[in-house]
Amino acid sequence: MAWSGNGQRPKRIAIIGCRNVAPESVYSLGLSRAVDEVLLIGDGGQALRSEVLGLIRSFPAESTFRIFEREPNWSERTDIVIVAVGETRDAGGVICGRVARHSMLVRRAIEDIMPLDRRGLLLITTSPVDEMTEVAQEASGLPPERVIGVGGVSPWGESSARRQRKKGQAAAVWCSAMGSGGQFMDSCRPDCPYFEGVLSEFSQIECGKVMTEKPEALASCVMQVCNAILRDEPSVLTVSAKARGEYGIWDVYMTLPCVISRSGVERVIEFKGNQDRQPLLDYARELSAIRRELNTVPPAKPVKIADQPDRDVQNEESSFHEHKA
Repeated sequence: MAWSGNGQRPKRIAIIGCRNVAPESVYSLGLSRAVDEVLLIGDGGQALRSEVLGLIRSFPAESTFRIFEREPNWSERTDIVIVAVGETRDAGGVICGRVARHSMLVRRAIEDIMPLDRRGLLLITTSPVDEMTEVAQEASGLPPERVIGVGGVSPWGESSARRQRKKGQAAAVWCSAMGSGGQFMDSCRPDCPYFEGVLSEFSQIECGKVMTEKPEALASCVMQVCNAILRDEPSVLTVSAKARGEYGIWDVYMTLPCVISRSGVERVIEFKGNQDRQPLLDYARELSAIRRELNTVPPAKPVKIADQPDRDVQNEESSFHEHKA
């Protein structure tokens, strides 16, 4: 599939942690028509690329996106880097141990994707997402609006339910509807690779329990967030972002409804009303305590980022070798 350029640099997404990403997920990015190239970084890239090409042969996509393998510190400028590192199994079976190990893997991934001024926005899908997005932002030194988590759990739920969902999550979560309650599937589409799984979960939930969830916690997936960023179409999506006073919470990453555009998180939406905010405040304290335990490595120096990425293809080193399908 040859990229049909329009005089601008191709819109690129890089994925690091390929072993934790399903080929259907990469294929779905291509179907969105918002991305021109997908770079698979490091370990697992070759196998994932082969599986994606197999899907393309079986179900040809109208989109002309291209897919490449790359090593860490790749040369091309990217718009979005998806960090999906993580252990496929929790050997210890204890959440705190898994958080510590994943924190180390996320910090290593940040080192591998330097220079950050050429990488655009970071999307963190490593579980547990709220905690790992905080780690990624502190390790990178990027402005908080440029480091976003996807696949986190609802802060409105009970603490016991949150812990259970985090414990059952995979190493990386592409969609927040998976493992966080099928009632969040309002924004899911039948062509999503996770739709059937979410539908199955939804059918197993008691009606009374469904009604306890808040409408502010609708599902969001990586594809939706990437579309909003690459198309620069401001969209309201539930993602992990740093609260700046909303709901009385400061400087803590939580999964909240936000306006997402090319610049990242434009703002966190605070719903007014008589909702009980105590679960959010309790979760914020829990996350703050975890951050203090994990914050043993000083953050990097802040990175100066231009308001708009450089779109001048004449000044960019880019590989345009077509892959063989």
